[in-house]
Amino acid sequence: MVDTKQDGAAVFIDNKRYSQTTVQGVISIPLPSRTYTIRVEKPGFNAPPSQQVQIAKSQINRTSFTLIPQGGTLQISGVAPGTTVKLDGSSLGLVQGNGTFPVVPGDHIVELSRDRYVTKQVRVSVAPGARVALDRSQLELTAVVVPPPPPVETPKPPPPVNTTPAADVRDWESLKDSRDAVALQDFRRKYPLSPYSEQAARRLEDIQRQQAETARKQKEQSDAAAARLRESEAAKVAEAAKNQDAQAVRGAIEQYAKAFESKKIEAVLAVWPGMSGSTQNTLKRTFKDAKSISLRLRPESVEVTGNSAIAVCSRELRQMFDRPFDQTDKVTIRLKRSDKSWIIDSIQ
Repeated sequence: MVDTKQDGAAVFIDNKRYSQTTVQGVISIPLPSRTYTIRVEKPGFNAPPSQQVQIAKSQINRTSFTLIPQGGTLQISGVAPGTTVKLDGSSLGLVQGNGTFPVVPGDHIVELSRDRYVTKQVRVSVAPGARVALDRSQLELTAVVVPPPPPVETPKPPPPVNTTPAADVRDWESLKDSRDAVALQDFRRKYPLSPYSEQAARRLEDIQRQQAETARKQKEQSDAAAARLRESEAAKVAEAAKNQDAQAVRGAIEQYAKAFESKKIEAVLAVWPGMSGSTQNTLKRTFKDAKSISLRLRPESVEVTGNSAIAVCSRELRQMFDRPFDQTDKVTIRLKRSDKSWIIDSIQ
């Protein structure tokens, strides 16, 4: 039995590739009794040293290998010179048109910034040993729009010569501290040439400005309260949907474990319909050879994003052949939404 802890690893026996690859990190290969040279390979991973294995009659030999992921490469092209590039918040420096950066495999956020341009973020996923290229169509920055300067006020003409009788002075004395807009408008209509008419006009403008400001603040407060209410309701709905999806994902994982224990390939395919033909053949042989199988998958974290989900699970697997074979490790299960249910897309 060869254990690589990686699905899809190729096994070479005396430099001849075995017809099947690993499933859930392991593969059982029946061999006649003698000494063999075993090695394993998987694209995107550094191949570990080969091992000499002595196979004895009627015994199960377990040989373990560690596949170390190769680093990935991020290639950026078509970016304006002087653009600052960050990866997951850490600066990679300035790009002078093109740049290539080594990155560890996984999901990353690439951020580009430049003076007088809107900062842009791009999400990328780098597989082991893979090169991810980002070009100008994905990384072009948008210039910041600078508003024009305010217009220059035209000086107001001088007030007309006062030809009104002294009655305007008496009436203004009763209005000079007033905030009554109707009374101030009546004063201007009655004494249009009075020097106090201009003061009444400024008082009216001040009142109207304060009224408009009060109305604006009231509207802002009302709009803000309505927005907070909408956000709160939307957050509740989103949280409920996320919890419901996470529960459905756990149910799909439990369904897979029960199907695996039943040793029925049809039951396994019901929750993992996209399983490759080689993996199906390997499972069929395992189900046939194993007297019994016990599989426990305990989700430690479940992350749902739209129609896809990632669950990190602890796995306890016992397979009974001539003797028990136990395996305890962690696996990453990727799922996708299918109609109203969730199905497995891959297990690593």
